[in-house]
Order: sequence, then structure tokens, then C-alpha cells
Amino acid sequence: MSTAYSQVRTTLVYRRSSFRHRHGDKSVHVEDKEVRLSDGADRVVSLFARGGAIGIAEMSDKGEPSFIELKRIRTHRTQDKTGLFRWYNDYLLPDGLGGGVITVRLHGNAEDAARKFNRTENVRVIPPSDPDFKALYARRDDAESINRAIDDSMWLSRPTAWATLASTWTSSVTR
Repeated sequence: MSTAYSQVRTTLVYRRSSFRHRHGDKSVHVEDKEVRLSDGADRVVSLFARGGAIGIAEMSDKGEPSFIELKRIRTHRTQDKTGLFRWYNDYLLPDGLGGGVITVRLHGNAEDAARKFNRTENVRVIPPSDPDFKALYARRDDAESINRAIDDSMWLSRPTAWATLASTWTSSVTR
């Protein structure tokens, strides 16, 4: 028996704007951001995602790309006009790029759809490499096992409803 909670879908995506590292993790271009350097000059920084984390890719002396993960400072949300929330992460840039803060949206939009980029597949709110990951996900197994126990206790995935004969006749008798 399979429920919506037990199904796992795995999708591998290969794009021209991606590269693989020695240990096999895929890096995908997320977006370009313009940043102001400490000397006042502007520079476009290409942001990549690897293992759900945001970072920048720089070429090594040998011409191989190296991924430098950016430190997540905070996660925040903004409410739009329709009442829905949009989620964002703020990241700290390295000193060589001005040392400022850069904001990356975590939801997809029409631009992502046009280039067939699934942002939520490649960018995680809190990736496994984040220091907060272990503390936040430590209780996930407990929560999932409790939900599974509740699902298993229901016949045909439906809660049991109890009614008495008196409660069904009360409304028709008082007319």
C-alpha cells in the first residue's frame, strides 16, 4: 500500500549550465546578481547550486571549476498582494566580492519556467551542509513516524466517525 507520504520521486537533471565535481555532485547555474565591490565597481556574480546550497564557481589554476559555498545568514518571507508568501535566503559574500549580503529567492517564477529550471529541486532553504541543518532535521524522523502511525490507525485512510441515533433525530423532531 502506498500513500502520498511514502512516495518518493527522483529526477536527474542535466543541463548545459551545469558541471560535476570530483565527488559527483551536480552544480547548476541559478542566477546572476550584480554586486558592488569594496572599491565601488560593479561586478556580475554567477550563483550556482550544489547539493541544495548556493555558492559561486571560480576557475582554478588548472582551469577546473571550484565551488565556494556562501554562508546563509537568514531565511525570511515576504507577503505579496494576493496574500501568498515568497521565501528568500540572505547569503554573505566573500571579502573579494565586497563582503556584502546577497538575497536569493527560493521560489520559481516565469523566468525559471522559460528556461525550464526547477529552482525548488536545486536550491534548498536549509541545505545539508548548513550548520543549522542537523538541529532542524533531527526530529524529522520522529514526526514522520508519528504521522505514519496515525495514517495506519485509520481504516481506508479515513478517520472513524461516531454518531448516535439521538443526535441524528434531534433536528427532525424539533421542527
